[in-house]
Order: sequence, then structure tokens, then C-alpha cells
Amino acid sequence: MNKILRFILIAVVLAVLVASAFWLFHFNAAKQQDTQAAAQPKANIGSFAGRVIDKVSGRGIANATLRVSDKNSSKDIVTDAQGNFFLEAPGGVYTLAPTAEAYVARGRDDQWREVAIVNDTKFVNAALYLQPAATLHGRVLAGSSPISANIVMEYHEDASGAKQYIFASTRSDEAGEFTISDAYEGEASLKINASGFALIVLHKIKLRPGQTTDLGDIPLLEGASLYGQVVSGATGQGIAHAQLAILDQNEVLLTTTRSDSAGNYRFEPVTTKEVELRVRANAFAFYEKSINFGQSVELLQNIEMQATQGLVLNVYNQTQRLPRQTDIIIRDTTLQSVVYESRVEDGRLELNEIEGGPFIVEARSPDGESELKLRATLGSEINVILKPLAKIIVSVHNEDGTLPAGEYKYSYAPNMAISHGATESPWQSFTAPSFEINDLKEGDYLITVRDAEMDVAQSPITRIRLGEQRALSLVIQKPSSLHGKVITSDGHAIHAKVERVGDAQEHYTDHAGNFVIGPLYTRDVSIIITPMNKISQRFDNVKLNVGSVTNHEFKLQITYAQASDEPAVDEIVLPPEGENWEAPIPESDDGMEFSI
Repeated sequence: MNKILRFILIAVVLAVLVASAFWLFHFNAAKQQDTQAAAQPKANIGSFAGRVIDKVSGRGIANATLRVSDKNSSKDIVTDAQGNFFLEAPGGVYTLAPTAEAYVARGRDDQWREVAIVNDTKFVNAALYLQPAATLHGRVLAGSSPISANIVMEYHEDASGAKQYIFASTRSDEAGEFTISDAYEGEASLKINASGFALIVLHKIKLRPGQTTDLGDIPLLEGASLYGQVVSGATGQGIAHAQLAILDQNEVLLTTTRSDSAGNYRFEPVTTKEVELRVRANAFAFYEKSINFGQSVELLQNIEMQATQGLVLNVYNQTQRLPRQTDIIIRDTTLQSVVYESRVEDGRLELNEIEGGPFIVEARSPDGESELKLRATLGSEINVILKPLAKIIVSVHNEDGTLPAGEYKYSYAPNMAISHGATESPWQSFTAPSFEINDLKEGDYLITVRDAEMDVAQSPITRIRLGEQRALSLVIQKPSSLHGKVITSDGHAIHAKVERVGDAQEHYTDHAGNFVIGPLYTRDVSIIITPMNKISQRFDNVKLNVGSVTNHEFKLQITYAQASDEPAVDEIVLPPEGENWEAPIPESDDGMEFSI
């Protein structure tokens, strides 16, 4: 019995020891795991705070959405009433993309900002800018009726600098109306087409923040449009500023255009089916092609032009004066230099070594009396013809038909400026009823004749060209004068400047609106009247009483209230000094900004 009890006691003790050892092992393992877990650091947090701002007004944008994204996830934050936002996130690189109703970024390439959030670091005062969206509106018409048409809006460049991309495609409704909203600031074009009508392209449409650009009614045109690119056949590069023309089969010009900087071109629609296309470009051979539109409303025609060189002049001296040669000077207008200079005989002059251009070809007779200037481009062939000097044949008589003797002189100006600094000849006598004024250069002439009693006849300003022979008949008469009165449409006299067309002298009305111009030797005059600081009004062909006074009232198409508020004067005075008008300088806009 005692042995059995001792055995049981020993077994119990051993069991307790084994259980204690097992519990102690697991306790230590768990404690080690807890210690290891406690040793693991928590992920640190950084913060980022800022504001979404209206670029135009400078005010914060309430309820704007800020999408915060990293490579794994994204979430949205909404700004408060002042446009403020606050973000906490683990360290990393994030993109911030603000959006708000009726607002947009500067453009396609300015939709978001990338920021780095660093652990335990706080960023404050970040500014994210949006600007009010632009809107484009218009109405498409076929004749006077609205029409549903396809519309594509393409940016030339938006405010972010993004270029040449399609922004929107839409269609006008049954009333012809269309609206493109949420557009960026920038410059765009619009392409509009409908079945049976030529494509319409509207260029250089300005879009401004928060504004609606209304294009109004846009009429579609029947017919066909030709478009394409002008390129060099050798290099394939576009040719800028090429001159293109479309003519019908009878050589009647229908429309013209120029290629842009990349060589692209588009004609306005034409209704003629069979046409001739002609193209000129500096340093390239002339291009011509027959085009048949058939049933097409637009037709692609790319144009390859072949480079050329040199210049051909067909020189003819027809002045009938010796020596029968011509002095030629050719100037390169790009380099501002002389590329050829020589005295040449009549005939064909081939200058194959000349390069560059465009050119000004100057031709002059050896005696310097006849001259000519022509424009030319590389590869062109031009006729250089020096014509004889001009002649005016003048016949003179008195009002009663008798033939006087007396003197004549003429005033000359080369560029239709005879009333401002013309050259005058000396008085020369005549005894026959007619006389000739020979060897006249091309320009404007005013002939004055007087008899022994100093009564005068005067020609109108007459434009004479080289080689021309002009006949004039003048009647010597007593001088006339014009006594005028200037009033407004409601009958009030006003102060104004008065000018006779063709005469540089200025006259001014007195306090009662009166003025006097004389002596005059014509049967009618044209008068320009300018109220102080107002738009001029012209009165043509005012008839004169020959040899006496003509009283005439000049009524302006403005009221007294609209007229100048200059104080009345008691005598004719000199005009006030001119004012210097300056155009306003447009404000610059940096567009969307981002700063921390």
C-alpha cells in the first residue's frame, strides 16, 4: 500500500513539472513575439495644406474637388467655403488634380501637379489655380434656314502651351445652334460641314476665361473647296507664303489664298466644277493644273513645286532718245543689297547666277529722264520697258470764245501728293491757242494759265503715265469764291476745319459757322469738313458761280449735342494742337500657378 502511494505521488509531481515547463516555453515564445512586434516602427505621416484659387478673381473656390493619387490608389478631398484643403498621407509622391464646376485648368498640359510628401513634415500655403471656363456658341445656316451640321473645334494653342489638338466634336441642333462649354483659354479653329455644302473653316477664334465667344450666324456655302499642302519636290518640306489662285475656264479669277508657315492652304468654296489652279512661290517654278471637282464638296490637292534659279529680263528702251541703252540695278529686298548693276542693250538678259530674292528691278535711261521699278522673284521672267516721256497738249480760250495769249505753268508730284510739296515750273509764255508741254515724267500735273488781265484757268489734277499724250481744254474765267456756312443737322452753327480737296491749305469757321475759300478757278469744288475731334464729312462737286460769289450751306450728319464742345470763337483761329492717342496696353496673365 505504501509503495502504491509513493508511486502515485511521484507521478503527480512529474506531471506538474512537465506542465510547468510546457507553459513556461510557450509564455516565453509569446513574450518574444510581442517584443518583436513592439520593435516594428509605425508608418510615419506627413501633411499637405493649401487652397484652390480662382485665377481671375483671386478668391478661393468653395467645394472644389482635389483628387490625390499615387501609384496604388487615389482619393478625393473637397475644399471648404474659402477654398482651403488639408491632406495627411504617408511619405511618397502624389499627383494633385483640382476640379470645380464651371472652372478649368489653363489647358490640356496643365491638368495636375506632382508633389512629394515627406514623413513628419508639414507643407502649408500650397496654391492651386483654376480659371473660369470659356464657352463658344454659334448658329449654322444654309441660306437663311438653320441646318444641323458637324462641328469640330481644334486648338491652335491653349494657355498651357499645348498646340494643334482636337478639343471637341459636336453637332448643331435643328435650330442650327451649338455650344461648346468648359473650354480653355487660347486660340482655336472651327471646322463645320454638312452634306451638300463645302467645309467651312474659321480660324483665330479667341477664347477668354469666363467669357462666351458668340460667332453669330455662320452661313454654309454651296460649292467645293480645294485644300492641301504646297511642298518642295526636292525636299518634301512645306513652302510658306505661296500664292495660290483658282480661275475658271475663261481666265476669270474666282478666289485666292496663301499657304501658311507649314505650306498648308485651303480655298474658299467655288461653285464652278472645272477650274485652273495656279501657284507661285519665290525660288520655285510656276505651277499650273486643271482641277475637276466632280461631285466632291472638298478635294485634297497636294502640290509639289520644283526649285528654279536665276532671273530673265526682256529689256526694251523705247524712249526715242540716245543712247538706246538701259541702266539696270537689281536689289535683293531680303539682304538689302545690290546683286546686279550694269548698262545693257535691248534684248533678252539671262541672269542665271542670281540667288535669293525677292528683288526690286530698277531700270533707268542713261539721261535719267525715264525710270521704272518692278518686283521680281527667283525664276521669273519680266519685261522691262522704258517708255517715252509724256506730253500734254493744252488748248485755251476765253469764256466768250476768243483766243487769248498769256502764260502757263505746271505743278508736278510723282506720287499723287500734288497738294503737299509739288514741284512748280516757271511761268512760260504762249501766243497760239494751243501749246505742248513735252518730256514729262510720270506723275500728277496741275496746269495753270493766265491772260494779260491776270484772269486764270486751272486744270483738274491729272495723272500722266510714261508714253501717254493727253489733251486738255481750259477756259480762262474770272475768279470765283465760296462763302460757306457749317451747321449741324438740327440747325446749329459749329466750329470746324474746312479743306478743299486737292489744296493743302486749311480753313476754319468763325463763331457763326462761316468760312471763305477763294480765289477759285474751277466750276466746282469738293469740300471736307471736320468738326473738332469728330469724323470728317465730305461734300463732292459743289457747283460754283463762275466769276462771282457762291453761297452754300453745309449741313453735317450730327446733332449739336454730338458735335464738338469747343467754345465759340469771335474770329478765325488756328486749330488746337493735336492730341497724342495711345492704345491701351493689354494686361498680361501668367495663367495657372503652383507654389509652396
